[in-house]
Amino acid sequence: MGPAGEHPRKLFETGEDSAIGGKAWSPDGKRILYPQINETGYTLISRDIETGLTNTIFPPSETRGINQFWWLTDGRLIYAKNETQAIGSISNMWAVRLDGHTGEPVEKPERLTNWTGFDIGSINATTDSRRLAFLQWGGFTQLYM
Repeated sequence: MGPAGEHPRKLFETGEDSAIGGKAWSPDGKRILYPQINETGYTLISRDIETGLTNTIFPPSETRGINQFWWLTDGRLIYAKNETQAIGSISNMWAVRLDGHTGEPVEKPERLTNWTGFDIGSINATTDSRRLAFLQWGGFTQLYM
């Protein structure tokens, strides 16, 4: 829709056996990223909002553990990925540069952090992409015998 709510239109829809998750807008506002969840798993999709054409950013085989993402103004997609561990929580930040016109990755993902002991949520960034903000959370387990 326009800035004043005029001309609303549907961008996409999902069926009974699938769902659409959180979203991130491209820096120019012409593409949207979202997870599409169905029986095959969780696929991260990029959609052109004018034409409706889609591209797969990550297929289900590569999205395991991705729970948050943000498309920076410099063209990088920053995402948090949970990593399996026997005890405790581990989330780390990863980045991949996306083509602004197609939304497709133009390089391999790069791990940015090597943290332990907490999970990451609610990623956001400054408009110049120089600073990230995120929610750090974790649980504590006690065992009495």
